[in-house]
Amino acid sequence: MVADQSASAPAVQNLRKTLQPKLRLFLSADIVGSTAFKQRGEDDSSKWFDTVCRFYRLAESVFIRRWEAPTQLTELSQYKSALFGDEPPELWKTVGDEVLFTKDLTHPAQAMMCVRIWMDVLEELRDFLLKVDGRSLDVKSSAWVADFPYRNREVVLRTRASESAESEDTLDWANDCLLQQYAQDKTGLSRDFIGPSIDTGFRLGSSASPRQLMLSLELAHLLSGEAAKFDEPMYKLSPYRLPAFIYRFAGKQSLKGVLDGTPYPHIWIDASPDKPIHRTEDALAGRLSPSPTQIHAFTSSFIAEHPGKFCTGLDFVGANPPAEYTQYCERMKERVYNLERKFIEVETARTERHQSDAFPEESPSASGLDVALQIEQPDEKPT
Repeated sequence: MVADQSASAPAVQNLRKTLQPKLRLFLSADIVGSTAFKQRGEDDSSKWFDTVCRFYRLAESVFIRRWEAPTQLTELSQYKSALFGDEPPELWKTVGDEVLFTKDLTHPAQAMMCVRIWMDVLEELRDFLLKVDGRSLDVKSSAWVADFPYRNREVVLRTRASESAESEDTLDWANDCLLQQYAQDKTGLSRDFIGPSIDTGFRLGSSASPRQLMLSLELAHLLSGEAAKFDEPMYKLSPYRLPAFIYRFAGKQSLKGVLDGTPYPHIWIDASPDKPIHRTEDALAGRLSPSPTQIHAFTSSFIAEHPGKFCTGLDFVGANPPAEYTQYCERMKERVYNLERKFIEVETARTERHQSDAFPEESPSASGLDVALQIEQPDEKPT
């Protein structure tokens, strides 16, 4: 998923786990018509409260159930790691009437399978909302990817008071320590994701509709590129009908704060292609459905035009990545190695300070003792 590291930098396995490069998928489901629905029942909150709570819980339970079903198929066992990875999607957070999930990607196929399963989740959520109030409620969705810790970062905050003196050191290093703690035990800690890719994803959500599942350019690039591999055995054995999606292109429109004002490509997946009204509307409007090959050619060209504005480590089917994009990826990697060096310097300084505090020069007790055992340090250090 992420290109090889440069020869001049340390091998990527020498980075601590929290700085290892990763790509994450984000999926959003938002209730359409919820504001009017709440206003109609403002004198009794029980109905809309029950609806929103059930929407949250149903989204999580259905996603887990539909995710686990294909992972149990014996014919897919040898491809399970590539198709599904080691961890299932997880609930990120809820915002108003919106519920968000995230999935760590170690292979592009996992993005394909996750979005395909997500489409079925949306259908169940839509059926639920239709039964609640068939007049106005529906669901819309957007999906995007973000690279860590290159253009985007994970931030961890304490959810309870702490006597920690971590403010004495850099915020980067203090956050990395909390991130390591979060991976071991989430108690008392809250994780969030921040960065330009996250902002873009939320901006795209404003253009989503019950029919339009909005994709970030990078996710459209991943999905359309993976479609070229549908003849491979792991996809032929998949229980899902492939090609999986009907793509649409709605031109380029500006997203506030994104791409420095350059119009952003609006690529979406048709979330309800079988409705007769949609088919007749498409025919009347002459709306085309680009092939995955066409989508991938476009996303490749757009990334080449703006090589420093998108996620690092993307694959380009049938061609090498654009030279400027490769150079950009290398620069971003070097920044991460600089973070590693910075963290080592902080840890070395802390070690020396603790040693000095524990065993003053005039004290003979410091001789021959392993003071490193008394120092609070991150769990993983570079080799």
